[in-house]
Amino acid sequence: MRKVFMLALLLILLAPANKSSALSCAEIPSVEEAYEKYDGVLIGYVDDVVRTDQNNKIHILVKRSFKGIKENKLIVGEDITWGAFWGPSEKGEEYLFFLRQSNNEWENPLCAPTMKVADASKELEFLKDKEITIQNTPSQTEEPVSRVEVKPDSTSWWIIAMVTVFLGVVGYAIFRFIRRP
Repeated sequence: MRKVFMLALLLILLAPANKSSALSCAEIPSVEEAYEKYDGVLIGYVDDVVRTDQNNKIHILVKRSFKGIKENKLIVGEDITWGAFWGPSEKGEEYLFFLRQSNNEWENPLCAPTMKVADASKELEFLKDKEITIQNTPSQTEEPVSRVEVKPDSTSWWIIAMVTVFLGVVGYAIFRFIRRP
């Protein structure tokens, strides 16, 4: 009976609660599809990357705009770990960005086909006739950059600690049960 109980407990712990699947954006859209899908398309130089507790704030100097962007400087949100398909943006690099706008803020979404300009010759050929004029933003209106010290969220550390302790106790119980003569 104990073996059945331990096996059932092990299966419950190892079985996923619900099905998960990979990102639905596993395929990179064509430049034509991406141009239609995203709110802003531009070539920009990454002037700074400021890490906050939730995401990166990418400071972009806009070189050329093809859709939705008229400012010459932007601050764009980006996931800390993923960025777009090619990973988080790097300071000092020039990218072809495909951006979304939400609540008057720009975002480099996870599934955006953002890429380094050096790798975007086909995309730039499509975009060459779509360039729009950008306006110089006065430096007085520039939003000050505030660096945020990244501190772990105490709630998430508590949960991780509790799960680790729980798994340790279950693992020890299984070990003791298996080693029993």
